[in-house]
Parts: sequence; C-alpha cells; structure tokens
Amino acid sequence: MAKSALLGMMIAFTLLASPNVHAQQDMQAKKYDNPEWKRIVMIRFKPDKSERAEEIINDYYLKACVKSGTPLPTTLLDIKTGEWDMLLVWDMKEGLEEMNWETSPKDIAWKKALEEIAGSASKANAVLDEFSSLIDRQVTYIGKPEKP
Repeated sequence: MAKSALLGMMIAFTLLASPNVHAQQDMQAKKYDNPEWKRIVMIRFKPDKSERAEEIINDYYLKACVKSGTPLPTTLLDIKTGEWDMLLVWDMKEGLEEMNWETSPKDIAWKKALEEIAGSASKANAVLDEFSSLIDRQVTYIGKPEKP
C-alpha cells in the first residue's frame, strides 16, 4: 500500500512538473534592474524591556550611526500589534556585496563611535551586552521592493 501511494505521488509530481520543464527551455537569463536591496530586522523584546531597548537605540546606536557616518535605518517602526515589537529597515547601498563582510569597515567605524559615546570599549561592550539581553527573538531578512 505504501509503495503504491509513493508511486502515485511520484507520477503526479512528474505530470505536474512536466509543463515547467518545457517552459524552462524558452527561459532567458535576466538580472534584476537596480534591485535596491534592503536589510529588514524584526525584534521581539522580553516582557517590559522595550522601553529600555528604545533608550539604548536612541542614546547609543543611532548616535553612533551619525557620528560614524554609517547608515541610519530608513524605517524604524514601534509595532503595537502582532508578535514583533520593532521593525528596522536599512538600505543596502552596496547591494548583496555587503553580505560578503564578516566585519566591514562600516562595522568598525560604528563600533569606534559607540566606544566614544559610551566612554570606553568596555562600556560600549556593556551597552551591546545589555541590549542583547533585552531581546527575546530577532530575525533578519534581505528583500527588495517590487517595481510595478
């Protein structure tokens, strides 16, 4: 019985996939036209920790962006419904090439600026550690706007 069910599924898949195989023969390679990639970060904070997280973002993170000349988020939303508390979006000016850095020059500049704002490297690390401790869950996506 299990073998016949598996065979039936394989036949159905083959029949459904066949039109796609034929259509692919006519496909042409095409790159995106100026895709304007974005990094989207969604954060859920631990209970009663959102306010402190926003303080750290405003008092340290955003100021470090300005001081270092690194990009500010183009969108920062305080979400009031659903499972997420905050959504941030950054333009990826260098496109997907930005993903090839383990530690980019922008990361280094931002961290140095944070150290200056915090007063020392150890204080900056304490700020980073505290912010991380406030996060319950965080996900990052890469996407691009749809063009009509």
